[in-house]
Amino acid sequence: MYPLSLERSALLAQASFEAKNSLHAIQTAYEEERERVEEEWRKGRDRVRERLLEGIEERRRRAREEKEGEGAVNGTLTRPRVTGNSSISFPLHRPLTRHPIPYSHYPQTPK
Repeated sequence: MYPLSLERSALLAQASFEAKNSLHAIQTAYEEERERVEEEWRKGRDRVRERLLEGIEERRRRAREEKEGEGAVNGTLTRPRVTGNSSISFPLHRPLTRHPIPYSHYPQTPK
């Protein structure tokens, strides 16, 4: 009975060691994958940031060129400034005051 107990104990210890080793390998692989994905995310975020900044700089450059191209007349621009405070109201934003014509008022077509 004692040799069987020793063999069983050795097998259990080996299985426990293998389980711990497998868990460690899985955790290491997970950490490496997470670091790789985070690095790809950082690179992508930096690329997007650079593209947005380049776009902003390009728009600023074009606006500057347009402003320089327009010139100034007696210290004022040739076109008036347009502000966001517009008093123009559009008819689509007003309530409908007329009612649609009922079908009974349409001319009848001969049959």
